[in-house]
Amino acid sequence: MPLTPRAERHEKLLAAGVPAAFLALLSRLEERDDDLDTLLRDEDDAYYYLGGFDWDAPPADLRNREVTPVYSGGNGDTYILLTSSAEGDARFIYYGLEEGTMCDYGASFQRVIAALVVTLFEWRDDWPIERVAHVADELGLARPLRLLQSLEESPRQTWKERRDWEERVLPKLIDHGADDGRGAEDAS
Repeated sequence: MPLTPRAERHEKLLAAGVPAAFLALLSRLEERDDDLDTLLRDEDDAYYYLGGFDWDAPPADLRNREVTPVYSGGNGDTYILLTSSAEGDARFIYYGLEEGTMCDYGASFQRVIAALVVTLFEWRDDWPIERVAHVADELGLARPLRLLQSLEESPRQTWKERRDWEERVLPKLIDHGADDGRGAEDAS
């Protein structure tokens, strides 16, 4: 299955649960003054590089999947993609041109946003927690304070500890039921 045509991308992503606020922020990255555009870019790089694939013989992890670019990573060679099968199975993946699928986030875009916020939290350790929470909210993360409190309390000194923490804790923290990616802060 091929790349989703650009004209259909926006509606397809909204239908898959990508918050409209996230897509709006993505289109205005260059206007921001917080360097968020060093972590993510719009979909242009993904369409450019993935458009060069032979879709009659795509990489094995994209075979029999329609691919919809969500955004490109800061270097332009990694992407968050929505992949969909003809049977209706839709998943968000972190995909590298050289590596292939590096992480399968499943059907919830909240996991993608949460992983992005974890990276932002670690990268911008000079920011007060309230600023990270504000950006997380702008990205459409449900319950950002709950995630950030957990990050402050957890030891994640190595890459392996971080990956283990993300696999063990993130699914418990993420609101899979939020249709627009927002939700009231949890009291618990």
